[in-house]
Amino acid sequence: MGDLEVGDLVFTEEGYPTPVVAVSEVMTGRDCLEVTFSDHSSIVADADHLWVTETAGDRQRHMAEARAPRQRRRLGRPAELAAVAKAAAETAPGSTAVIASLARELGWADTGRGWDKERLYRWTADLPAVGEPRGKARLRERQRVLDRIHDRLTALAQDQRPAAQAPITTRQIGATLTAGGKSNHAVAVCGELRLPPARLLIDPYVLGAWLGDGWTAAARISTADPELVTFLEAAGYVVRKISGKYAYSIRRPADDPAQPTSLTCTTCRRRFTPRQRRQRYCSRQCLGKAITSGTHRRAAPRQCADCHAPLARNSIGERCRACWRRATFTGQLKALGVHGNKHIPAEYLRADVEQRRALLAGLLDTDGAVSPGGQVEFVTTNKRLADGVHELVCSLGLRPAMTSGRARLGGRDYGPKWTVSFTTATRVFRLTRKHTLHQERLLRQGKPWTNTRTRRRYIVAVEPVVSRAVRCIQVANPTGLFLAGRSFIPTHNSAIAKRLCLGLVAYGCTLVVPGDVKGEYAALVRALGGQVVRIGRGMDVINPLDSGPLGRHLSSLPAEQRERVVAEVNGRRGELLHALLATPHGLTRRPSAEESTAINTAVRLAADAQQPGVDPTIPDVIAVLRQSPQALRDRLIARDERTYLGTVRPVIAALENLCDGPLSGLFDRPTTSPLDLSQPALAIDLSPILSAGDQVVAAGLLATWAYSYASVDTARAFGLLDRQVVLPLDELWRALRAGPGMVAAMDAITRLNRSKGEISLMITHSLQDLEALPTEEDRAKARGLMERCDTLILAAMPVSELVRVSAQKPLTQAETSLVASWASPTASGLDAAAAMHPGRGKYLIKIGQRVGIPTRLQLTDAERQLYDTDAAMRGGRS
Repeated sequence: MGDLEVGDLVFTEEGYPTPVVAVSEVMTGRDCLEVTFSDHSSIVADADHLWVTETAGDRQRHMAEARAPRQRRRLGRPAELAAVAKAAAETAPGSTAVIASLARELGWADTGRGWDKERLYRWTADLPAVGEPRGKARLRERQRVLDRIHDRLTALAQDQRPAAQAPITTRQIGATLTAGGKSNHAVAVCGELRLPPARLLIDPYVLGAWLGDGWTAAARISTADPELVTFLEAAGYVVRKISGKYAYSIRRPADDPAQPTSLTCTTCRRRFTPRQRRQRYCSRQCLGKAITSGTHRRAAPRQCADCHAPLARNSIGERCRACWRRATFTGQLKALGVHGNKHIPAEYLRADVEQRRALLAGLLDTDGAVSPGGQVEFVTTNKRLADGVHELVCSLGLRPAMTSGRARLGGRDYGPKWTVSFTTATRVFRLTRKHTLHQERLLRQGKPWTNTRTRRRYIVAVEPVVSRAVRCIQVANPTGLFLAGRSFIPTHNSAIAKRLCLGLVAYGCTLVVPGDVKGEYAALVRALGGQVVRIGRGMDVINPLDSGPLGRHLSSLPAEQRERVVAEVNGRRGELLHALLATPHGLTRRPSAEESTAINTAVRLAADAQQPGVDPTIPDVIAVLRQSPQALRDRLIARDERTYLGTVRPVIAALENLCDGPLSGLFDRPTTSPLDLSQPALAIDLSPILSAGDQVVAAGLLATWAYSYASVDTARAFGLLDRQVVLPLDELWRALRAGPGMVAAMDAITRLNRSKGEISLMITHSLQDLEALPTEEDRAKARGLMERCDTLILAAMPVSELVRVSAQKPLTQAETSLVASWASPTASGLDAAAAMHPGRGKYLIKIGQRVGIPTRLQLTDAERQLYDTDAAMRGGRS
């Protein structure tokens, strides 16, 4: 952990590599605890380190749901639905109602739950008022209000997918270690490590077999299984029986062409079988005659095929002796460092899945066995080899346990032994007899692959240890989890500070988080007394074409100002659809010029067709395209229906895919919870759709960004928002990577009237994120975004990252040296003088081309509770 830097790769809980995007300083003097698991592995972590565990209560609930799956529940209770139905039956045509009176009639005014009446206001906020108001109360059409209430009550209650497990600290795990006398906390076993194929010197199955039953200092193997010999030969190696009952030699396959079986002597012209390479004469006598007669010509000087050193004239091979030795099986064993020192080389532990499975099969076919209970066991007297096998099995998504004992045979003690055992239903043996025995004993145990115990590691002990240096990292994995230790145990990520947003709110700004992918801003917004809108199926819905919560008042603006605002809103709507169509759920490309004209015109016509105060939706735009109005056909210069359909058919299909695909029910209906910009802080929480994948999240970000910026614009237009607005665009790379042209689309969607003083915070973990964009044009525009930023804030980072930053925003040598000096701890980080890391809380603020201002930040107690970057997640080295 202490050697990790930004840009290094670790593994997610699913086994995929993910980059480290931030690291904290090395911290000393912390309370440290050793966490021991049921497989005898252990990790030393800070007492405030965060884990994601499954408790005994969680497991019991999962078992109950497996026996009787829960029914999807509706939001409204039967009594509430009956009250609405009764009120609807008693409603006369054209009657009106006040929300407060209707709440009392439905029995929601005196329930003791204030939110009962409040949700009526929230559900009906977009319904237009009718008639003259009664004092401050506004009248609404009674039947429409009741219909809206009925629709919401019959909708699914929130998001009924399994809730994400909340992180828990090491100290809390220790305090709740057991439940009912059993282990309370368990950590899920990681998935297979997903790595690219490696160029391996020796076939992995052959190496595994040699590590199991091979001679330690020779290219030989002992086996009683002829089938094993067949597998070695199938890998291309030459296996021959030698002296000894079960001994075989292994030779590397020949690289040179096969020796011809018959030649004609150049002297006597007789046919003969050559015994050496490049032999041209059948005997020495014929060679002597050829030399005497002058017909023999010496071969031209040759070079070694590998090192290109000159070969001796009497050499009959293609390599020199040194290269020939290195190319032998023994030479390859020595090159890997296993000759005389059996262990699994690092490159084999980080090969791809199939190569690691082949390596494990070779090990188990030789030194593997099956217990009476169906467990696979590998037994060895080599501790280093046992550790390697344990790590290999962990990397394949299994849960091994390693135990030690004494090796005894015939009553004689041969020293210590180590056993690595695990349970799996997948095929791990190649030998038919061992695979058959494995399957028979598994079936005897009643299909253990349905036993979820093998998919968890249980925490059996949490004990205090001597404090040591610890460190915290953040990774790009959306769940925040990464794998720690050689057993690959999932542990949690840290949260990077939101100090800047909180400070700006304290100075009177309004915080608007247009897309909170991980739900990280929700706690901060709630602490500020703000509004959190959660987007998900059965939750809130946002119409990305919404002009904002004040859009229904556009008709009250002067004509000139109204036209300007409407043009700006329609332009942003069109740009949003262009961006959504460029994602894999749309056209997977930017629309053509004709398609762009069709989209922009359809957006304008759909908006014009709505009642005052009502915004168009994506289905409304689709309806306009399908209706092919004359105004749209005139803009496209479409002479007939066939020409028109040829232009708009791909656009219609792509837009319908956006509404019917993974985004269905999220952004294809009117907004249910308008943003209240009178609040000090607002956030649109997209964490419920995080599990749908990066492409869905990217489309969701574009939609919520468009809605948020439109809301701010319309509020500005009516003069109802006079404070500066802070809009953090976190997880920026997700949207930019969604498809080509996303950088330009993002810039257009998030364009505000900068004279009003809106502050956009574009947050990225590393400039390497921008280099991963799909096209060079996007990469150039992304770099331009950084160049146009007025202020740049740099925390501690390595020199390699500062070089990339300096290419966009020139840094002086002194600035580079200063920031780089913050990235490394002093000395070992264990002595008293090094207790404070040199980069703790330090930032370089660079405004324009001015000299950077070094700044040190100290958090208040309230801030530490909200987003303490040290306490959020601390990990230690085991």
